[in-house]
Amino acid sequence: MRIRRVRIDSFGAVRGREYDLAPGMTVLYGPNESGKSTTMEFIREAIVSSGKKRNLYPSRSKSDSGTVVYEEGGETKTLRLEYKEVSGDRPALPPGVGDHRMFTSVFAMTPSGLDDETVVTEGDVRNRFLTVPGGERMPDAMKAADDLVEGNLGKSAASKSRVNRLREEKAQLKERIKEARARVDEYGDLSARRDALREELARLEEQSRSSDERRDLYNRYRDQRGNYEELRSLRQKTEGLGRFARVTPDDREYHDELVAAHRSKSDAVDANARELEECRSRLGEADPRKVNECAERIRYVESGAKSYRDDRRELSRLRSESAGRAVVDTTPEPLPSGNRRGFGPLVAAGAVLALAGLVLSLFNVYALALVPVGAAVAVAGLVIRRPAEEAPDRPPPEEPTDTHLVADLQRSVDAFESEVSGIMSDLSMESSGTDADLATLSALLESLREYNGVDRRSLSLRNDEVTARGHLMDFLARFGGEQGYAECLRKTEEEAQLSTRMQAVSDAIRRSGLDPGEPECPVEEPDDPLAGRIGEINVSIGEINQKMQSILDDGDIESLMDRRSVLKAELKEALVEGAVGLLAKRIAEAACEDIYSSVQPGVVSTADRYLSLMTDGRYRLDTDPRTKDLSVREGEESKPMQSWSSGLRAQVLLSVKLAIAKEMGGGSVPVVLDDVLLPFDSERKRGACTALAELSSEMQVVMFTCDAETRDICSTIDGVSVIPV
Repeated sequence: MRIRRVRIDSFGAVRGREYDLAPGMTVLYGPNESGKSTTMEFIREAIVSSGKKRNLYPSRSKSDSGTVVYEEGGETKTLRLEYKEVSGDRPALPPGVGDHRMFTSVFAMTPSGLDDETVVTEGDVRNRFLTVPGGERMPDAMKAADDLVEGNLGKSAASKSRVNRLREEKAQLKERIKEARARVDEYGDLSARRDALREELARLEEQSRSSDERRDLYNRYRDQRGNYEELRSLRQKTEGLGRFARVTPDDREYHDELVAAHRSKSDAVDANARELEECRSRLGEADPRKVNECAERIRYVESGAKSYRDDRRELSRLRSESAGRAVVDTTPEPLPSGNRRGFGPLVAAGAVLALAGLVLSLFNVYALALVPVGAAVAVAGLVIRRPAEEAPDRPPPEEPTDTHLVADLQRSVDAFESEVSGIMSDLSMESSGTDADLATLSALLESLREYNGVDRRSLSLRNDEVTARGHLMDFLARFGGEQGYAECLRKTEEEAQLSTRMQAVSDAIRRSGLDPGEPECPVEEPDDPLAGRIGEINVSIGEINQKMQSILDDGDIESLMDRRSVLKAELKEALVEGAVGLLAKRIAEAACEDIYSSVQPGVVSTADRYLSLMTDGRYRLDTDPRTKDLSVREGEESKPMQSWSSGLRAQVLLSVKLAIAKEMGGGSVPVVLDDVLLPFDSERKRGACTALAELSSEMQVVMFTCDAETRDICSTIDGVSVIPV
């Protein structure tokens, strides 16, 4: 299917328009509000109707009407839209294309339709075109294999996997069995030794009972002497920090937000300044201030350019006619009827003269010369008189050119040219003729509009940057500036560490029954020679009790042996399951690598080529079936959709949708685009236009745009037709 002509009788605000489209790529250029989107919607509604519940722009009207003439299978066919109904030869659209959401998101895209990624990342479209058969199940299969490996084997010897846990338990069980066997005999010996020590302890305690309390208090202070010294040192370090403003977690978060906000505003100011400089360069040598001052005058001469050219042509025509009448006319003019009587006396005078010659010749022979003279005079009178009397009536001569009109036109032309020349002079620019100057001034005015827009945004961005910097400075003022904030943050963190350690040391002192605030022991060291021995006996009894309890806690050796058999079986099962997971994962990875290196879907290859054209080879499409997300590669780095810029997102979605349109439509369904390149910078626009031109060799491309740069790029590409809207 190739659209040949679009005729809109009435649709929205568009009336009586007709466009002839090329079979390859056609770019329809026009400013905003010129009817591009309305024409785009008319084409979409005629080919694939939105249905009775239409909420799109423009709203339906009973006057809606128009036709779309297209070529299909070598035949010319016509669709006619009348209000809600489309009649005529309906095109044979491939399966799925007739769905309105699919059509407006892939084949007839507006900027919002282009931004809808769910059409290509979810459901049947992704399964059909962006992966190999069965590839949509690979992410779940890979996750199941990973879970099986990690749960049973783990990723390292320190992983909390099933195998590591069973091995550790088995090793511990082995030691317990060994110790249990040795301690069965040891228990009796320990019991006898403990009884002997208890007897000795009772005897010694009876001897030294009077000094027990003092000894106990002194010993506890002695044992905690190191903690008291550490607590004193920690308090000194805390006091050494001095007075400072403490930085709370909320302060840190707020500071980071303020720094990020100021950096963002500052970057925006720098970017705007670069954009303003680019706009200024497009003004050439003209001063933007002077161009702004002359803007109204430029618009005035733009509006009067047509009248000026009409006056100039009229003046030239009048002068040409006047010059033609000034040429000498050799045709004899009839004498006015009022002068016809004046030739009678001439005839009479000639007769008298001839008669006198005859009379005088009687006296002088030379007088005969008067006879032929008189005859000639008489004949001349007769000859002149006869044409005057017999000449037919002629029309009166044309009136001469209106000199006043010529003068007025000349003054008008001179005044206009003087105004144009004056503007060029005020802009300090050399004049190259009125027509050339008009073109220069129009271009300046167009560049000025862009410059003024960016310049107006500059003030807002600078205000935002100043405000963000002010908020940051207000916050830092509490801490004495940025360096003060950093110092306060360091001291806050150090104080928190010291406080945590002081609390731990104080708790240790309290657990011993002492007061952390009383570092000095209230009693002197008791002189009791038995104290050392009593302490040694108590320590020995404690160690014996622990060993005896450990022997009792080990339980029955037979039950430990049963548990060891169970552990062996569980360990074997875990190793088998982990090996199965490793094998499944390796098989799946090898399959994905082999398939996607040699059996990549055609849509993916095509979209990858378009994306490479649009980004000058910087990005390539990545649709590995092991992941569910659409991503791109920049060198060896993979970028998921969440980290794309708006421009890269538009490039990727446009590449993928164009490739799907080519595959799904089989080249028989036109692609209609409405300003989808607006998010693109200059290089991206050039790459996108190249990709669209390449696509147009296989399927028709119709693009509407209000962007002059896009129009200029397309004008340089062979085979692309650019027409105004």
